[in-house]
Amino acid sequence: MQVQDITRTALDGYLRALRLPLDVARGVLKPEDPWAPAVVFEQLEVNVRETAGRLLRDPALQQQASFQRARLAQLEKAAEKLAAAEAAETRAERQERLAQERRIEGERKVQQKTARKAAAVRKAAEAREEVVERRQTAADRKRLDAERKALEKQQRAVEAKKKAAAIQTAAQAVR
Repeated sequence: MQVQDITRTALDGYLRALRLPLDVARGVLKPEDPWAPAVVFEQLEVNVRETAGRLLRDPALQQQASFQRARLAQLEKAAEKLAAAEAAETRAERQERLAQERRIEGERKVQQKTARKAAAVRKAAEAREEVVERRQTAADRKRLDAERKALEKQQRAVEAKKKAAAIQTAAQAVR
């Protein structure tokens, strides 16, 4: 085994040991990919491998760093796309919520307008009923007044007949 292999193995072990608490936390928390602390650590790891590869003149470490950097670039692009998708989803949800609120407000206004129209119709009907009732009351008064006058006439006629009958009875008694 060459010195570079030993150094590379030691560096890998050291970096794995540093990453262990992060891996345990990731296993417990189960965050979404890409997890920001893991990305930051991987960037540190890339820099360490790249620096160690230059200092030790180890092309394998430099190549690992290059591959990791490319992987990180893909993760960053994926994170950007995910953020853009989430922003679009949030915007769509906000627009949907606004549309829902407008629809509800429109329905509320229609209900209010319908209620106002129904109240106006009810008021108009009550006013018509009141007018009809007043007219009917006036007509009833006229009719009742005419009936009262007719009854008074009949009563006077009956009284006149009684007087005539009494006079006739008295005249017959005198005869």
